[in-house]
Amino acid sequence: MSDGAANAQLARFLVTGVLGAALDLALLTVFVEVGGLQLGAATALALGIACGVHFGLNMRWVFGAEQDTGRRLLRYATMLGLNYAITLGLVLGLTGVGLWYGATKVAALGVCAAVNFASYRHWVFA
Repeated sequence: MSDGAANAQLARFLVTGVLGAALDLALLTVFVEVGGLQLGAATALALGIACGVHFGLNMRWVFGAEQDTGRRLLRYATMLGLNYAITLGLVLGLTGVGLWYGATKVAALGVCAAVNFASYRHWVFA
């Protein structure tokens, strides 16, 4: 893959991440404020929908994968679990040494984005 194609792929990956996060927050707000759902249920539902959209966009638009959706979905779910572990470890670990939790969450997002891009490109959607 040329540098230009790789940069375009990275840009699309970043766009899908922002769209996924925005969709998650928008749905959470709608489910709680308009739908009256309990916060836990609304959070789970919004995240589930946002992850489904994020998966589809990454599979088709970012990485151009067409087949083996089940295998790719299992690998994507594995990455979600890894993201959770990384985020929890960094947020708890770094706040434990005195850093502000907001900064630790941003650091975790950066680490997860880098890990995800490489993993999606070479394993999940390869």
